[in-house]
Order: sequence, then structure tokens, then C-alpha cells
Amino acid sequence: MNLIGFQISRMSFAAALLLASVGDTVAQNGTGTTAPRPTSPAPGAPAAPGRPNRPSTNALLTAPRPVVLPDRFQRVGVAEFDKLRARPDAVVVDVRTASEFAGGHLPKAGFVDVQTQEFLGTIAGLDRSKLYLVNCAAGGRSARACQNFAALGFTNVVNLEGGFNAWKKEHPDLVSQEAAIELPKSKTPNMRQSGTAAVPPPARPAPTNMPPLRSPVIINRTTK
Repeated sequence: MNLIGFQISRMSFAAALLLASVGDTVAQNGTGTTAPRPTSPAPGAPAAPGRPNRPSTNALLTAPRPVVLPDRFQRVGVAEFDKLRARPDAVVVDVRTASEFAGGHLPKAGFVDVQTQEFLGTIAGLDRSKLYLVNCAAGGRSARACQNFAALGFTNVVNLEGGFNAWKKEHPDLVSQEAAIELPKSKTPNMRQSGTAAVPPPARPAPTNMPPLRSPVIINRTTK
């Protein structure tokens, strides 16, 4: 009896272990089968919902970088700007609005508003041999003006970093209220500016509605 009871106890213990393992499997997967292990998606496959498809490190290293073109004009601070103003060929161009210019500006400065439709036409007719020192209030509009100068072929263009506000902090007693100077015009009158070269206006075609010229008729009169 003792041997039979011992065997029954072993069978009960084995059955308990089997039931425990089955219960763990059901609790983990909910279906009685072992849950599959997650696998990595294939290259190029769409990402799972809610998880962004991040590029690999190799893709980031080999991706083409955008080309940044350098500015075709100089950027200087107040001290260097003042040194350039002393040059005999320097021309200060204030590109702020008329009301801003009337409130105070650099001494002996010209004026043309960069936000007007006349701006491009005005600077296209300027003397290209001069050094143009451009300023606005803080440096943003003047940088855009310098880009327009460079696009028209001007090579001596300088932008004041910080604009008139920065210059005024350094020279509060030198702010001028005088009228704007006249900007130097191009030495080639009646010339259109195209890109970087001055192109003369096209020749007018000959009129076609004129009657053809007739050869003169000479009448010889003889006296008897």
C-alpha cells in the first residue's frame, strides 16, 4: 500500500507541473500557444503603426548635402564700416523707408528704399566703379539689397552688420538730418543693364510702309 501511494503522489506532482506550464502559456499569449518573437522589418518595408521609420546611419552619411552659395558681398561691423567710409570712392546707401531716413541717418548718405518697385531700376543705373556701403535699420533689408547689387554685377558692395541701430550706438552725436546725397549715375548714358554687362538699346528697324524711291527723270530741252 505504501508503494502504490508513493506512485500516485508522483503522478499527481507531474500533473500539477503540466497544468502550471499550460497556465503560464495561456497567460502570456491568451491562446494557449507560445507568442512569436518580434523580428526586424525587411529593408525598405514600411514601419509599424505608431513607430517612425528612422533612416539608418549609413543613409544619413551618404545622403547628398545641400549646396550653400556664398554671399557675393562683404559683411562688416561698425568699426570697419567707418574705415571704408573714408575711401574716396565710397558711397553710403541707406535702403530704409523715407520716414526712417528722415528720422536720422549716416552723414553724406544716399537713399533708395529697397521695398519699392523703383529700387532695381535705380541701382541698375549707378556707377559700377564705386564702393557701395549699404545699411538699413538692423542689417536684414540691406543684406537683401546687397544681393540685388551683386545680381546686377556690382562687385564692390558691403553690408553693415547691425545696421543703423548698431552704428548709432557707437556714434550718437554723428547722426545726420541732412538731405540725401545724389547717388552717382553710370558713366554710360542710354545703356540698359543686362546681367553683368551694359547692353546698348536695340536699333530701330527701318520703316517698311514708305513708297519705293523713283529715279529722277531728266528732261532735255533744246532751243531751236
